[in-house]
Amino acid sequence: METFIIIIIFFAPLITFLFIACRATSTRARTTGAILAFGWSGCTYFAASLANTFEQNIWYSQAANDLLKISTEAIDAGNAQMVSTELSAMRDKLEVTYEYQGNFKDLAITTTKRIQSENQHNQNK
Repeated sequence: METFIIIIIFFAPLITFLFIACRATSTRARTTGAILAFGWSGCTYFAASLANTFEQNIWYSQAANDLLKISTEAIDAGNAQMVSTELSAMRDKLEVTYEYQGNFKDLAITTTKRIQSENQHNQNK
């Protein structure tokens, strides 16, 4: 349902502006409709781009936050060598790229789980 509402919010004005541009009888109204349609399309693109950036920041921030929290807990518990080994392994597997999101999130989640598991295992000894 959310998707349908978003589509209506962004495309209803565009359709209205295009209708004005196509059906108006005066040149001024057609030109205004076309300019508004073009401007609204630009605003829609900007909003979608901004939403995509927020989404990427959220997944990166959450994965980094969890990794740092668990790593700090393990270091405080005296498992600094194990944390260093796991982070080094993560660094070796990390794909740094600007073309797509890369594999940071998956690596961070996997490394967090391994550090947490090893830390709990060491504490139970």
